[in-house]
Amino acid sequence: MNQHVCIYVAIGSWLGGIVASIPIASVTSTLDYCSSHLINHFFCDINALIHLACNDTTLIHVVIFIQGVVLVLTSFTLTLISYLQILSSVMRIRTSRGKYKTFSTCGSHLTVVSLFYIMVFVLYMRPPSSMSLNQAKILTTLYVYVIPLLNPVVYSFRNESVKEALRKKFKSLLKDKGL
Repeated sequence: MNQHVCIYVAIGSWLGGIVASIPIASVTSTLDYCSSHLINHFFCDINALIHLACNDTTLIHVVIFIQGVVLVLTSFTLTLISYLQILSSVMRIRTSRGKYKTFSTCGSHLTVVSLFYIMVFVLYMRPPSSMSLNQAKILTTLYVYVIPLLNPVVYSFRNESVKEALRKKFKSLLKDKGL
């Protein structure tokens, strides 16, 4: 990775996000909103916005599903391919200790990534009437706030100095309680 590749990746990410938002924004802008204009959500989520529409929302659901298939499944497939390549490399490691260390590190990351993809699939790749708005808000909170917070926690527990500090703190708490 050099500076040019980094710039191209950043530009590609921005352009991809902009291009991906155009179909949904275009279809959403044609919807009529006849009830309250208050969005019952933590942020302007597309599902909460669609819930306020009083005309037919079939087209936007089809667009969301198609984009989900194309974008989410593509990124999921690329992530899966990279993990299969990692697995292939790990299997060539001769020592069981080396395999264990690599698997435990990759396993933590894979768990967080899997949780993210599961939440996205459940929220956006489903029939419109299969979930209430309150259920969607809970799942959205998980994938927008909780899952990104798990990454530093998961990687902190991989660090030996963090583990040792937690052990000392736990022992200190037990000692203070007289246990």
